[in-house]
Amino acid sequence: MSNRLDRIDSPAWLAKEMVDIVSSGGRRSVIADFTAGKGNLLVAAQTRWPRAQLLINDKSSAAARDLEARFPKAKVVKADFLRTRKLDQWKGKVSLALLNPPFSCRGAKRHGINLKGDFVAGTGVAFLMRTLEFLSPTGQAVAVLPAGCMSSEKDEAVWKWIRQRYIVTIHRKCNRRTFESCVVGTVVVSLKKRAKPRIVKTISRQLEKHRFSLIRGKIQIHNAKWSRSESAIPLVHSTNLQENSLTNLDRRTTNRNGVLEGPAVLLPRVGKPSVNKIAVLPRGLRVVLSDCVIAIPLSSSSRARRLMNQIRENWQILKNTYQGSCAPYTTMSRVGSVLSRIT
Repeated sequence: MSNRLDRIDSPAWLAKEMVDIVSSGGRRSVIADFTAGKGNLLVAAQTRWPRAQLLINDKSSAAARDLEARFPKAKVVKADFLRTRKLDQWKGKVSLALLNPPFSCRGAKRHGINLKGDFVAGTGVAFLMRTLEFLSPTGQAVAVLPAGCMSSEKDEAVWKWIRQRYIVTIHRKCNRRTFESCVVGTVVVSLKKRAKPRIVKTISRQLEKHRFSLIRGKIQIHNAKWSRSESAIPLVHSTNLQENSLTNLDRRTTNRNGVLEGPAVLLPRVGKPSVNKIAVLPRGLRVVLSDCVIAIPLSSSSRARRLMNQIRENWQILKNTYQGSCAPYTTMSRVGSVLSRIT
């Protein structure tokens, strides 16, 4: 991976493992890495296919110079892969693409992409989608991606499009300390084009309705307007959910976006999941929810306590919905599905 701020180069053992995943059938005439970094993936590929033409790209000028010196016979391009047209002549010609794209969580950046359809995707998936444009009809891609992108709501439509047209296989879930420079959950996946696109039936949203309404908080802590006035309302962040109770509600805000009055069950949306962070918002208490909290409003305090106990008794099921490459998180859709199962 080559973005200077997000540089996370593949260790040699992982590079070899990714290359070994590639099926033995077929000729690998053009092998590409569009976010090459130090070129570790290409070294492993060149060892297996010494006669292949290497197509290399990196956004960094320094990295591009180093790659030219390391791979003197390769075609090396310095460009922003998501925007450049310098590589267009290679579309449809790459027999193997190896990919370790930037996957920092900073800013939760999204990218607009158009590949026979308009999509918005996170950085890792955007790089993957762009790479697919360059594969030959029998080409294959092997990538290391942030684990969270496989189940994130923002990438859901993109993965649906991909799976209709490609066979997607998850080969390995990597240890969070696989990369020296960061702690992040990743997976190694391969993609092969299907002989014929698969038709995926769309399930009506009406059938996906859950028995409970769920509310996600809207206030980001760094944007909260703190106040000591009598009209200010306590703000509930995930750190206020402790020992199955609301604690330390001393921070108050004049924000009115996301006001909720109890009774309700509250649980963290982001962070290390803990059964002790499920709490009941008492009847009559008005709070503002941070964007790190999910609320389940109920009609009575007794129903709220009963639901909290049901969640506690089935905690492992809910805990498994917390995923992500950086901070673990869940979604309202996942929580709703769990509630439908356990109640």
